[in-house]
Formats: sequence, structure tokens, C-alpha cells
Amino acid sequence: MIRWEHPKQRRFYRASIQRDLFGRLEILCVSGKLDARNGSCKPIYCNNPDHLKEELRKIFRARRKSGYKLFP
Repeated sequence: MIRWEHPKQRRFYRASIQRDLFGRLEILCVSGKLDARNGSCKPIYCNNPDHLKEELRKIFRARRKSGYKLFP
């Protein structure tokens, strides 16, 4: 699991690599406010490991551009 936080906006973004019920690779993206119980969840289905790597690169770029910091 990879987690980012935006300290000023009190938001988080989490990406997990997993397989769905049919065995397909997916990146499950969850985001929301740090103080709230609910958030949004979006799967990104990947055809192969190379596609998965490219999608993760896009997520890393977008989070960095939006001011999120990688959370250990």
C-alpha cells in the first residue's frame, strides 16, 4: 500500500495493488479527508505488469503535482 497526505488540506490518497475476484490486476485508489469516515474508491484495471507500472507512475506524478507528500 502506498499512501500520500496533503497536510494543508487534510486529505489522503492511498493506492493498493491487488487482484480482483476474476484474477485481474488492479490498483485500488482510495481518497478522502483525514478527519472524515467516508471517502471515494476507484479501481484501475491493468492488463499486465507493464500497464500497472505506467498507471502507478501517473498516480505518483499527479499526487506530487497536487502537493501531496508520500507518507511512510
